[in-house]
Amino acid sequence: MKLLVAILTASALAIYGCQGGPQTKASPEDSLFYTIPAGSRLTLNRPLAIPAGKAAVFLADGEIKALTAIDPYYPHCKFEVLHIRRTEQIVEADTFTVRRVQLEEFAQDTAPVQLAGMLLADSASPEPWATHLYLDSPRQPDVLRMSCQHWEDPPMANHLTVRQIRTALGDWFTLTLATE
Repeated sequence: MKLLVAILTASALAIYGCQGGPQTKASPEDSLFYTIPAGSRLTLNRPLAIPAGKAAVFLADGEIKALTAIDPYYPHCKFEVLHIRRTEQIVEADTFTVRRVQLEEFAQDTAPVQLAGMLLADSASPEPWATHLYLDSPRQPDVLRMSCQHWEDPPMANHLTVRQIRTALGDWFTLTLATE
């Protein structure tokens, strides 16, 4: 029943929200519907160590954290390189160009599960919503991407806003949009 109410509410907002009235242009910083454009830049502000035997580090609330220390319901990012090394890897301070952006919802075909959930438990399962920024730097071709995500409960789930991504990255990285 709750899911049905949520769907009807979202539908009504979509239909009636587009009606007349004063319109204000939302800042990309807080828009739930803004996608970071290719050509944006992600600047690593200081050298970053990737531990031996790993190909990534995780950031949340502006800090490097172990994956086990991250609450998946809150914004967090994963900075990845292509290769796992036996020794620590240092990624030098650099500006990376965002060559491609991919939005991903990890939902599978959940309609039967959601229907069963409505009938049995009256709830939905959370799903990860990720924004993948594929990165390029001629100086450091081993850098692959920055993926930022959080778990959301469908059907009202959204990808992270630019502000949420910037908060997760803290002062380790500076995200400059192609439109800025």
